[in-house]
Amino acid sequence: MPTNQEGKHASFRAIAGTTLDYNGDSLAAFQAEGATSNNYNEAFIQWLQIRNSSSLTDLNDLQNEFALANGFSNWQSVNTISALP
Repeated sequence: MPTNQEGKHASFRAIAGTTLDYNGDSLAAFQAEGATSNNYNEAFIQWLQIRNSSSLTDLNDLQNEFALANGFSNWQSVNTISALP
């Protein structure tokens, strides 16, 4: 059974469009879209803010906002992403 952390890794890889190293590849993808931090979690928050055109700072709020904008009921239901706009 996958751990919560493994599930997060899978979601991040899917969103970043890669099946490779979750930290390095996802961070590079986030930075390519405008995230400026070298800290993975900070870059993910920045990436969500950019994608959502949002000023929210809470990760859970940003994740749910992103999910709703992409047709999911909440962040927990974002588990089969293949390619998002």
